[in-house]
Amino acid sequence: MNKIIRNIIIVSLFTVGGGWLGIWLNNATGNTAPPLQSLGALVWLTTPALSGFLLRALGGDGWKDAGFGLNLPSGWKWYLLALLVYPLAALLTFGLAALFGIVSADGFAAQGFNAYLAAVGVIFAGSLMKNFFEEFAWVVISHRD
Repeated sequence: MNKIIRNIIIVSLFTVGGGWLGIWLNNATGNTAPPLQSLGALVWLTTPALSGFLLRALGGDGWKDAGFGLNLPSGWKWYLLALLVYPLAALLTFGLAALFGIVSADGFAAQGFNAYLAAVGVIFAGSLMKNFFEEFAWVVISHRD
């Protein structure tokens, strides 16, 4: 069996097992939070990354092609695009919503720019952590021999 198939099987079993462990954890603790805001969901979301770390560290896959390095000399345009797309899309969406009277920025105007920065910071930090755990599994599965 080649490493790619092996990694897919291990990550799949680990992730499904993490999901069941999360369900058990929610039931054992009597958690009444919404399903994706529970401790069990955190276990389920982090198991693919944990399996990736274990495969890289203990499975002989190594860290050389783990994708942690930046390729700025030839890929700087893509990095710049990736940094600008999200804020521009958010600005366009908010601008259109404000134009049509769907949303208002009065609350932020009354509370000041720091309230906006705090909200953006919390959302950014949460999204960054979630996406790291979610996407790290693909780095493991796409191991190149």
